[in-house]
Amino acid sequence: MKTKTLITLQEIVDNTNIASNIEFKKIRSSVLVAQDLYIQNLLGTELFDYVYDHRTDQGTYTGLTSTQTTFVVDYLTPTIVYYTMSVFIKLHRIEINNIGLLTNNNESSTSITQEEGDKLSLQNLEYAGFYAERLKK
Repeated sequence: MKTKTLITLQEIVDNTNIASNIEFKKIRSSVLVAQDLYIQNLLGTELFDYVYDHRTDQGTYTGLTSTQTTFVVDYLTPTIVYYTMSVFIKLHRIEINNIGLLTNNNESSTSITQEEGDKLSLQNLEYAGFYAERLKK
């Protein structure tokens, strides 16, 4: 898994209904999963790596032509944003800590149900299957 994100928190906030006060560390793993599961498959490894290699650690792109920049800004970024939100919504409701698997509301945390745990496990198994298939190649 590559560790650099191709979108910023601000791009997510600007394009979705996510609160602007969310910490990027809470959503970062969803960005990385979306990039791996959806974007790399969509673009192909060569194009994905090309875009990835032109992304700076400051969240900008260098060395792209104006056409490539338009592609990234107008087409790729929104695609990553909405795939990220899809992954984030599935996983964010549940927090894993020393106590176990919990759901949070404004005032307290409660243990998740067996059904919720099974769904989360299946979702993670699906993600693991994707990485396992890619490992075989």
